[in-house]
Order: sequence, then C-alpha cells, then structure tokens
Amino acid sequence: MLTKALNECLYDGYRFKIVLTPERFAEDCRIHDVDLSASFLAVEGSHPVGVALVSRRGERAWIGGMGVHPSLRGRGLGTELLGRTQDRLRALGARQLLLEVLVENTAARQCYTRAGFVARRRYSCFRGTASRIDWNGNASRVSKVHPSVILADYESLHNTVACWQRELATLHHRRDELKGLVARQWHRTVATLLYSENAVADVGWDREGPPLGRPLHELLLAAFGPSRPLAIVNVPNDDPLCAVMRDGGFEVYAEQLDMACTL
Repeated sequence: MLTKALNECLYDGYRFKIVLTPERFAEDCRIHDVDLSASFLAVEGSHPVGVALVSRRGERAWIGGMGVHPSLRGRGLGTELLGRTQDRLRALGARQLLLEVLVENTAARQCYTRAGFVARRRYSCFRGTASRIDWNGNASRVSKVHPSVILADYESLHNTVACWQRELATLHHRRDELKGLVARQWHRTVATLLYSENAVADVGWDREGPPLGRPLHELLLAAFGPSRPLAIVNVPNDDPLCAVMRDGGFEVYAEQLDMACTL
C-alpha cells in the first residue's frame, strides 16, 4: 500500500521517472531510517490518496517522500498530512524536521512555508561522464578500499553538512553495497570516493591538501571509466564539490531547496 501510494501520489507526473517496487521501498526504509510510526497514509475507500514518509535520527527527522493523488491536489490534504506529521514528531521528541523540494515546485514550497519551513540552502543534482573533466595537478595513486575504511575518516574529510541521503548514518547502512576508492599523494589521502553502479554516493577530500579537481577526476575515471554516465544528487551549493562539478562540465539536471522547521 505504501509503495502504491508513493508511486501514485508522489511519482506520478514527477519530473523524473521513478517506479518503486516493494523491495526497493523496503531497502530505502532501511538505509534512511524510516519510522513508519511517524509516517502517515491517507486512504479513500481502499485506495491510497496521500502519503508522508518520515525518517528519524535522534531529535532530527526528514520527510523522504510526500505527495497527494493528482485528483485531490489543491484541497488541503497535503497541509493536513504535514500538520499531522509535525504533531506526531513533536510527541515523539523530535526537534527539527527537514525536507528537500524541487525549486520549480511552487505549490509544494508554499505549503511548506505556511507550515513553518525555511529554506536553508540550495542543492544541485549533476550528471555527466568523467571524460569531460580536464584538470591539471599532481597525479595521485588510486587504490581500492572497503567503504568502512573511508567512513572511519568521514569527519576529517568533510567540511559541509551533507543531505540526509549522504549522511554518515546513511552511508554506514550502505557500506556493504558500495565500493570505495582513495587517491593518495606522498602517502597522504587527498580524496575519497564511495560509489555504486552509476552514481556517486560520497566524495571526501583533505582540506589541507591539493585542490579537489585532479584527484576527483582520477577517482571518477577509475570508478566509471571515461564514458559511463554517472550522477550525484543534492550537492549543497556551499560545498566546494559543487563548483568542481560545474567547472568539470557536468550538467545540472535539477535543483532543490533544503528546507527545515523547528518543532
């Protein structure tokens, strides 16, 4: 029922084609710490007409999926779902609720703003191939490592707060399905990469080391080759990685707002 609700109420007519299966939904719940006791499903008869899927980590919560059936939009159901979600999270002890919304989704943004959400920063989603990057700099020695090795140094290799999908907790849940690479220069780790078949899960780098451009190029080539398409979602615009991806010729295929409210 929840899978059907997300497919029909959120992803029907969505900008990107997404079709959830029950198996993929269950996996998303696991890696994002979805709390079904804090989530809501609206039904009409036996049919789902609205959904608010919520994840929780301590006093922080995140809306990983929210939507209303197209036939019922504009009637206040989304506002009611959001209000019930906020009330439930307060009762559970959550203090902050996060979400992302496409910049062009004016109706959703207005709904969130009325509910007390404030835009904190902008996210960019990139896609392209490693062959488009051409940076100079000292060559690195790239080697494979288990993701757990990279995650052990996560804090020292990141200077901005990641989106929920790439937080340390999420990456820990995914560590056995991801692959890891490190770029080293003079026995020093200068950049790291966690990735799956066609997507970048995380990029880390030594802030005291060389510029990220050349090491990232080497890592992406080692992971994907020069021509395999790859993507990375929700890179904060205040993250140096964002400028590096733009300079490398990657296409920005979507932009989202990171929004939050205090509960």
